[in-house]
Amino acid sequence: MYDVKYIQTGQWTSKTLVAGDPASPAVILLHGGGPGANAEANWRNAVEDLQDAFYVIAPDLLGFGETTMPDPLPRG
Repeated sequence: MYDVKYIQTGQWTSKTLVAGDPASPAVILLHGGGPGANAEANWRNAVEDLQDAFYVIAPDLLGFGETTMPDPLPRG
């Protein structure tokens, strides 16, 4: 099972799924950008499959899921 963490980065908060041993090699899973895209919907099964071998980090990208929607959107 994974943990849900809310990580503050500057003025934005990102919902992030975290699982596995932090001493293991890390893998970061980034979801796509379609309607309804978020880390939990896209990666929940993969996180559970990977957590025995990796430290898995799966964030909701900016503006998706339970992550902050900046207004205005950042440039670049």
